Amino acid sequence: MSSESYLIAWAWYLGASVALLWCVWRVSARLPVLARQPVRAFLAALMLVPWTVKEGHEAMAPAWLVILFDAVMQDDSGALRAGKPLLAAVLLVLLVALVNGWLRRRRLQEAAGG
Repeated sequence: MSSESYLIAWAWYLGASVALLWCVWRVSARLPVLARQPVRAFLAALMLVPWTVKEGHEAMAPAWLVILFDAVMQDDSGALRAGKPLLAAVLLVLLVALVNGWLRRRRLQEAAGG
């Protein structure tokens, strides 16, 4: 794949990811804050975390696609090489979203009660 094709593929992927995130943003607007933020954060992390296509190779792809491709094409435990960073990113954004939601709710309760 040429570098121009590689960049075009990433541009299409990022455009589709932004469109999906916008749709989820609109649909999740009716959820409570403590549910809305983790849903949005989880999907954003899942869609936007990149990982190398192959060890020692500099080309990147979405981590969830690397996991899927490796699981289908490889026999050994290499299928989860992109799973650890994806899991770490998902857990980090979920933690940030939950803390942010909790702080926001606490501020609103203090403002209403005090």
